[in-house]
Amino acid sequence: MSDSPFDFFRQETSNIDVEIRTEAMKKVALIAALMGPDKSRNEMLPYLLSNTYNLTLSVVWLLISIQTYINSQEGRVRPSISSHG
Repeated sequence: MSDSPFDFFRQETSNIDVEIRTEAMKKVALIAALMGPDKSRNEMLPYLLSNTYNLTLSVVWLLISIQTYINSQEGRVRPSISSHG
């Protein structure tokens, strides 16, 4: 395994497990800070832009998780995502 934070970030954001990808995305600002502005601009941003499909799945999973939590607090069983609150 490489010592580079960005290599680890790429590995985590490419993982088949959406939870691991989501956790990695929560650390994007930390990884960028460790990389510095030049490497973040020249390496991280192009990587993120080229992997929007996987990242979108992570965001969808996160939204469904939040909706499931809200529903459980309101006594509902199924997730119900709507365009308004």
